Amino acid sequence: MHFDRVVTFYKSSLLSIPHGFGTKMSGDGRDTDTIRDVLTTENITYSAIAIPQQTHSTNVALLEHASNDTNLISVQDTDGMVTTEKGVVLTVVTADCVPILYYDEVAKTVGISHGGWKGTLNNIPEHVIKAMEQIGSDRRNIKAVIGPAINDCCYELYGERLNLFEERFGQKVLTKQGNVVTVSLIRLNYMLLNEAGILSENINYMPNCTSCNVREFYSYHRDQEIKGEMISFIMLP
Repeated sequence: MHFDRVVTFYKSSLLSIPHGFGTKMSGDGRDTDTIRDVLTTENITYSAIAIPQQTHSTNVALLEHASNDTNLISVQDTDGMVTTEKGVVLTVVTADCVPILYYDEVAKTVGISHGGWKGTLNNIPEHVIKAMEQIGSDRRNIKAVIGPAINDCCYELYGERLNLFEERFGQKVLTKQGNVVTVSLIRLNYMLLNEAGILSENINYMPNCTSCNVREFYSYHRDQEIKGEMISFIMLP
């Protein structure tokens, strides 16, 4: 795990292209000015910014010829995007859910995904990887970086949601302390990437729990409302 702290967002040494995971200090990711400010601060030249309408699905959009007069591309009903186009900034916003960035340096493809408990349960990483394969990637060459999300210190499962996770994954991903059962969405998405054929040396992750860290991260679980969301992004230069 090698991460460098860069003022208002985190980035991974595993990726050699423009990317980042925002914090509260980046601003509210739901505001398009936030991502513009981050890109300007980092001197990143771009042609378009892709903003998905996240619906906790496993839908993955392929972006081709992605530009318009406003340089903002709204992508309906999707939680993943892939492209081979240079200068197109792929984004997601999160406030406990799992942002993942994907990059194949050989095929020159990138992807991004937003996965909460539903996306994780339905294996959104596999859907993104398959979409990248359709545009030329070999999954053995894909690098994936998992950003900050809620961890098992805070994310309790119970009722029907617990039953769904037990049916899908068994006991191996759950942590039990007395009658309390928790899950790390970070660790679980790492496992899904690994099982999908992404090499361990090509996976990096941030262990930060968004619910625990009040100073740096927004958290729906902690605040019981959306006070803001963190922006995550990746782009082929």
